[in-house]
Amino acid sequence: MIVANTMASIKSYSALIAIVIMLTISEYFYKPAIIVLTGCSFIGYILMADFPSLTQLRLGTAGISATSNAYILGFSYLFSQISDRQQYQEATSIVSVSLQLGVFCGSVFSQLIVSVTGGAYTILPYCNAAGRLLLVFSFEPFY
Repeated sequence: MIVANTMASIKSYSALIAIVIMLTISEYFYKPAIIVLTGCSFIGYILMADFPSLTQLRLGTAGISATSNAYILGFSYLFSQISDRQQYQEATSIVSVSLQLGVFCGSVFSQLIVSVTGGAYTILPYCNAAGRLLLVFSFEPFY
């Protein structure tokens, strides 16, 4: 119970810190900020792999909480590039479907890996990390 409460507070505070940093630098550095925030979640999943220590869990949770900020920043960058208001809904639909399709494919791929390896769940953080790495490339056409 104490670990869960500690991780929830770390997740909340690190998301708050990441969003403050994101709001201050995103005006001039959209692309690097998206890459850094996504890289934080990639590193977070790698830290949580195998049998992490409490420090690794805390750092991993902080890194993973940056993912939602990468989504927000990616969508705001996308909307800043659109000049015609009629294209907002279409662009949002395309990006949302691509992100959800990526989550679906990653989940199916992870389930297949666990089934083939006979229940080796320690591989799943690596699958999530690879999925986060692909997240950067899902926004690439909008760079």
